[in-house]
Amino acid sequence: PLNVAAPFGTKGTVTIDPSTINTDSAACLETIDGNQSSYLADTINLTGNIDLESGSTPDNWTPLGTSSSSAFTGTFNGNGYVVSGYTITATNSNGTGFIGYLGSGGKVENLGVAGTVNGGSYCSVGGVVGYNGGMVENAYNTGSVSGSGFYVGGVVGVNDGTVETSYNTGSVSGGISVGGVVGVNSSGQVTTSYNTGKVSGNSNVGGVGGYNYKGPVETSYNTGSVSGNGNVGGGVGENYGPVETSYNTGSLSGTSSVGGVVGFNNSTVTDTYYNSTIFQASGIGSGSG
Repeated sequence: PLNVAAPFGTKGTVTIDPSTINTDSAACLETIDGNQSSYLADTINLTGNIDLESGSTPDNWTPLGTSSSSAFTGTFNGNGYVVSGYTITATNSNGTGFIGYLGSGGKVENLGVAGTVNGGSYCSVGGVVGYNGGMVENAYNTGSVSGSGFYVGGVVGVNDGTVETSYNTGSVSGGISVGGVVGVNSSGQVTTSYNTGKVSGNSNVGGVGGYNYKGPVETSYNTGSVSGNGNVGGGVGENYGPVETSYNTGSLSGTSSVGGVVGFNNSTVTDTYYNSTIFQASGIGSGSG
């Protein structure tokens, strides 16, 4: 309640911003989720941890922002708090994650998520954001992320924006282009981010990024185990963009094009390292970069 009476002075103006929501309530967050069209451009601030589990059953969460035409373009500021106790099962290929589709101008910051995300055979699957066209900053995932399709990442599935100072500690598994931080870094950038979780997939599997199309991936690292068939890298599975000032100390296994830092490389890799006592082969699996 806000008393706007002025019994002892002159009357003024009070502005109540209708597009900012402060909450530590599971019910409030579920109301937003169930009426997304009203909140996609708003600022949502968490003021405490939120557990969406009902009894012993995790809540079925619909990713906030479901497509390019219904993208979340506001700001979701976790303020250092965590949302947990939910499961997500993909129903379309537009983006599966706590935030499904983050549009241009949208931002997710200072947020931890600890749910279960299953993308099935769909693409663009991430622990925090499925498709990122905006900014993901100071965000992390500790839950499991899985799928059998393309572009599965611990933090972001498909990155066309910026991912920085973010990390993943949960297990990540997928089909093609699977990464501890991002599944595919399409036309975005990944910086000062890391993965410690187990990463597995079929091809293009990397500790930081599964497939780096344009890059850059910089000042980032992996310590988790990485396994796949072809194009397996401690940092990036298949690389067509710059990889800089990064490193890997996680174990690696694969059948072809396995590298300490990059599986298949067709770009520049500079000031980047791997622990040769753990992986006793080359830093680059194959390629001409």
